[in-house]
Amino acid sequence: MLIPFLASGAALGVAGAAAVLWTGKGRAHWVGLVLGAVIIGMVAVLTLLPVAQREMTKRQLTNNRGARGDAIIRADFEGTLAGHQVAFPASPRLHLSDDCAPGIHGGLFGCSTNLANPVTLLTRPDETLLHERSDPIGFRTISVAAVEPDCTLGNFCLTQEKIDRWCDEIRPDEAAGIWCRDGPPMRFSLRTTVTQNPSYRDEPELAVRFTKTPLGRGQIACFYSPDMTETDRQGASCTLTFDIADGVKASLSLRRTQITSDDPALSETIKLIPEYWAALAAGQ
Repeated sequence: MLIPFLASGAALGVAGAAAVLWTGKGRAHWVGLVLGAVIIGMVAVLTLLPVAQREMTKRQLTNNRGARGDAIIRADFEGTLAGHQVAFPASPRLHLSDDCAPGIHGGLFGCSTNLANPVTLLTRPDETLLHERSDPIGFRTISVAAVEPDCTLGNFCLTQEKIDRWCDEIRPDEAAGIWCRDGPPMRFSLRTTVTQNPSYRDEPELAVRFTKTPLGRGQIACFYSPDMTETDRQGASCTLTFDIADGVKASLSLRRTQITSDDPALSETIKLIPEYWAALAAGQ
């Protein structure tokens, strides 16, 4: 967009210079200088105005994103998960998937909100954010994240600084609640029951390790690549699930080695999941 304005500015500049020379011959020299200055001013306005307008638009969009981001992290949400009423504050620990606002088609996985970074450059100005909706919200997945010291996704990462700011400055009323505690040590999800991916196989011999847990009996399914040459991927990544309520499963994505090594972080996370589910169901 800038090139046409520069081209037109150059043409006007040439015209202005010619006018100065012409007026300098037939009129008083100062008249030529004034006319030339006027033309140069017009060139500057025509050239710089579009640039200034674009910069103002960018700044306005940035300020708008900042205001909307500040509003959503101060919000409280209510909705359902598999028919169960849930309510919770906008903790940065949460990553949500829902059925989308009316008229919006979010695809197979619905609409996603990462409360560690809820408003980004990809957020459209006319996009209805979760806290702006007035329709009943049906959640598909409510994921509770752990702090990720080695995360490489920039502002999408959950950091302790984000949690501390939310608990101390944004929602001090939640400071004593479960969303401001240390933990969980591992990420887990509470989700509606879904059909298992055919590339995953049940592994009951691994599930034996989780027959008596605070969540009851667990089930394990591990991924087996259709490409048999990918030997390092066969059964290396697994999903551990528990039936936590009617139609609701607690799910953890794990490496096989975490299961076979009796990872203490996994055991601690399983112990904490009932507390998080109780907090969601009670709206604490």
